[in-house]
Amino acid sequence: AGVYFFHGFLVPVLAALVIAFASWPLYRRLLAALGGNRTVAATLAILFILTFLVVPIALAGAYASDEVREWVGWAIETNRHGAVTPH
Repeated sequence: AGVYFFHGFLVPVLAALVIAFASWPLYRRLLAALGGNRTVAATLAILFILTFLVVPIALAGAYASDEVREWVGWAIETNRHGAVTPH
């Protein structure tokens, strides 16, 4: 029963682990540069991660969604009226 419950969380947890391990050196450098102020270092690290990782992925997802929507519209229209013959 436990495996079934955690099955849906596996991919997000693994993605979070990869992001955490990849961004740990950035956090450590920020922590050293800010004199050990963990709150500011954590805030800046989160902002960097959001800016350079999450936002581009979200934009790519939105672009892909628009492309799929346009392709589905084209496929429906082509199915309805037929495709143009090549010259």
